[in-house]
Amino acid sequence: MFANQKQKGMTLIELVIVLGILAALAGSVLTMTASLNDRARYETTRRRLDEIGIAIVGSPTEPEASRFLNDMGRLPIQKVGDGKALSELWECNRKYPGVVSMDYNIGTVANPIWRPITLNAGWRGPYIHIAGEKFYDGFGWEFYTGTMNANADWEDNTIDSVGTYGADGKEDKDDEEEDTSVEWQNKDDIRIDFSDRALAELTVQIHVKDGSGWTSPTNADVQNVVVFSPYVDENGDAYIRQTVATKAASAAWAKSDDDTWFSTPNNTSVPTITKPAPVILTEPNELTFYKLTPGIRKLLVYGTYGDDNMPKESGVVTIKLQRGSNMVNIYLR
Repeated sequence: MFANQKQKGMTLIELVIVLGILAALAGSVLTMTASLNDRARYETTRRRLDEIGIAIVGSPTEPEASRFLNDMGRLPIQKVGDGKALSELWECNRKYPGVVSMDYNIGTVANPIWRPITLNAGWRGPYIHIAGEKFYDGFGWEFYTGTMNANADWEDNTIDSVGTYGADGKEDKDDEEEDTSVEWQNKDDIRIDFSDRALAELTVQIHVKDGSGWTSPTNADVQNVVVFSPYVDENGDAYIRQTVATKAASAAWAKSDDDTWFSTPNNTSVPTITKPAPVILTEPNELTFYKLTPGIRKLLVYGTYGDDNMPKESGVVTIKLQRGSNMVNIYLR
């Protein structure tokens, strides 16, 4: 006959151990899931910051194509309201027709010689597409914005940086507190700065044709170099900004203290910007403009050259300024 067999169950201690193991595994899964979710939110935040950068200053391969800085001649101005700081990128209270024109006199008051200047200018957004009316980071927090003051290169409340405080939506802890944050909680790791990316410099080299061929201007020549850039204020009014460098005979290059402005006929004033683009001046045939805005701009060089003081000009030249250093050679016949 078969002997009686008893089935031995789990003791209370064994059951507690098994439940503890299951709880630990569940906790690990939850922790891993939370970490993956945070990582996904971090990647979303990085992607949205990249979208903001491209919307404002363009991409490295296409910096001027229908971007805010190219169209408006400035960085966005910070707006007030929850989720609205960057709203100039997707909202505009008035669209300018898209072109601003003027006639520039390269002659004298008594004998004017007019040259037409035409620039694309105006809001051509939206530069970024959002769901709804507000734009947040991947964690659901509003992006913080850094703004410039009166001592900077731009007008007040111009946005020069955009970032996020990370998962907790708070600034970094004090130094005395233990820093337990991970990559996506580090404010400095989730930030873009436009202070350098939004400016261009332009070196102009001038060549003059005489009887023996191409040569450089001399110190005795009279020269004028003008860079024309668009500017659209936050009301949608468009202007042409004229950055002018002049050189009298036997004198050094000079630049007026402030840029001059051409205002469209429907405007009654010009922007209250007092920060001109400075000019570094070297040889009679070369000069460099700093702190211009990247994009499609116009250039005009004219003056009197040679022993007979013959008037020469470049005509209106279209230039594509990239971020950073640019150079153009101008040939005057």
